[in-house]
Amino acid sequence: MQCLSCKFENMPGMTQCCRCGAALEISAVVNVYPPRAGTWKKRIRRWIPYHRFQISVINFAMSAWRRISHSAEVPDIAVKMPSSEILRRMIIPGWPQFVLGQKLRGRTFLAAFIGLFVFAILFYGTPQGNTSLGLAIAVHLASVIDVCCSGTYSLRERLHTSAFFSIILILALYVPFFSGTSYFASPISIYLDCPPFFSGDTVVYSRASYLIDSPKVGDVVLYRVDLGRNIDLGNHRILLVNGEGFDRILATEGQTLELTGQKLLIDGTPSPWQPLGSLESAPDLKITVPTGYYCILPTVYRIPSVTSATSRLWQDVCLIPRERIYGRALLVNYPFSHWRVIR
Repeated sequence: MQCLSCKFENMPGMTQCCRCGAALEISAVVNVYPPRAGTWKKRIRRWIPYHRFQISVINFAMSAWRRISHSAEVPDIAVKMPSSEILRRMIIPGWPQFVLGQKLRGRTFLAAFIGLFVFAILFYGTPQGNTSLGLAIAVHLASVIDVCCSGTYSLRERLHTSAFFSIILILALYVPFFSGTSYFASPISIYLDCPPFFSGDTVVYSRASYLIDSPKVGDVVLYRVDLGRNIDLGNHRILLVNGEGFDRILATEGQTLELTGQKLLIDGTPSPWQPLGSLESAPDLKITVPTGYYCILPTVYRIPSVTSATSRLWQDVCLIPRERIYGRALLVNYPFSHWRVIR
């Protein structure tokens, strides 16, 4: 029996090598059968032939590289153009299918798009609304691709046609749509409880509301409090931070606002409008609004309490210049339990 360590030939029946003393018996059992795939692995391989797909991709890449390396010309892009009658109707999902006589398919595309688009409008600016809007765009693209690729049979033609019309539809329709929508209706999220708004609310406001017209008394607007400066309080100064908030315009230039014991007067008469929040922490005020300014009591944007200087501080922050009014608040659209139009 030959020793595996020193290759010495020992007498039969020996358990140790006479030269090096190594063990001559093999204690480990060697499995001569290779490992086999289980039942589920075999099924998955039949359902998802990824090995064949990998080989196909490699072969396709190799053949493409050979064609490119042996030819200086780039193959032409094959795009199947539908008729002008179909092209004009691609702006509405399902309309081309109606023209081609595929009414059931057209109704399906149109109903799916309308349902998803309405849901996206109701919850505009929320994760659910953005997901629904993306699905609506996908349905529109599917409607266009379904028509454009109906007469093509080559995979190359289908890919080129789908990519071409998808890019054209997005650039011609949805990019201008999103640009205009963000100007006419922009969402903003509330992260702190400041009644009547609460943490998690999404408020939609319009930056185009005052494109032609000016803000009016009674409008609920998004504005910025200009507190990023030193305020002289006599024997000391205070530097406060800036901040944005929603509240109602109570007086415009030339008017005088008086607040006495939570009773609000405009030019000596009771005001028909009240701020959004509570006036409990507001001091007695008398403010004459200068030219180019609007008076907004910051009842939603919480003003810090500053002992004897509270009245002067409120008077300083209530006057908002026109350029710091960003738009008119339209509605609270999320969560659904808080959905309401802001008036």
